[in-house]
Amino acid sequence: MRQRERQGRPSNRRGSRRPGHAKGYHHGDLPRALLDAALHIVETQGTAALTLRAAARLAGVSQAAPYRHFANKEAILAAVAEDGFRSLMAAMRRAADAGGDGPLERLRGVGLGYVTFATEHPSHFRVMFGREMADRSAFAELVTRDLFLGLGRRR
Repeated sequence: MRQRERQGRPSNRRGSRRPGHAKGYHHGDLPRALLDAALHIVETQGTAALTLRAAARLAGVSQAAPYRHFANKEAILAAVAEDGFRSLMAAMRRAADAGGDGPLERLRGVGLGYVTFATEHPSHFRVMFGREMADRSAFAELVTRDLFLGLGRRR
């Protein structure tokens, strides 16, 4: 009976394919797909539920695929945090630019951008500033000052 049910359907040994996902392993941007999946898991289930295996499942790729881009859970959490810092910087820059030309107005805008980002993206914020990663120093992108350079510059 099962063999008859399978007839006419392609074999899929890596799990079911969902509509809208690339066939098999090959995504246009697998690291981004895994990052989005990780953030979704953190948003819906918390950081304790995040595993590379769960991110792979959600992204529709094999369980081994994430290891080409992330060494472990801590590495994918670092990538989520880095993405969050970039988004936070952009939000603060936009708010500073909208705040006015004076230094006080720009500073007020930066603060509003920070608070707005934190309230609109609480999961990102928890990963960015939480205790989920024991050793942030292992991820240079999280300790570099480059993420915060340019805040006072006008574009």
